Amino acid sequence: MSIAFTAAWVRLASLTGAAALAATAASAQEFPSRSIRIVTAEIGGGNDFAARVIAQGITPALGKPVIVENRGGSVVVSAQIVAKAQPDGHTLLLYGNNLWILPFMRAQVPYDPIADFSPITTAT
Repeated sequence: MSIAFTAAWVRLASLTGAAALAATAASAQEFPSRSIRIVTAEIGGGNDFAARVIAQGITPALGKPVIVENRGGSVVVSAQIVAKAQPDGHTLLLYGNNLWILPFMRAQVPYDPIADFSPITTAT
């Protein structure tokens, strides 16, 4: 009984693993469905440079163009654009820690750094 029980669990685990891999492969084929947009602030700054290096590095792997979009001004302009974008992973924000600090320094900002954004990686 112990052997049959173990074999059944192995089959169940194998089927579950195969289903998870199939689901992962299916979702990986769907993304990205269009170009990726990295929004950052000033042209020529450190964030702009990092965004362009990242875009060059991930474009071949994704098979879709990665576009760096510079929006002048403070983090407020870039963050507001990304906060209002469709949350499908095709619009990214590359900015420093002032994105998180600014709500403590101003009475109002047009975004909520916790609710509107999900950190996906660090760029150093």
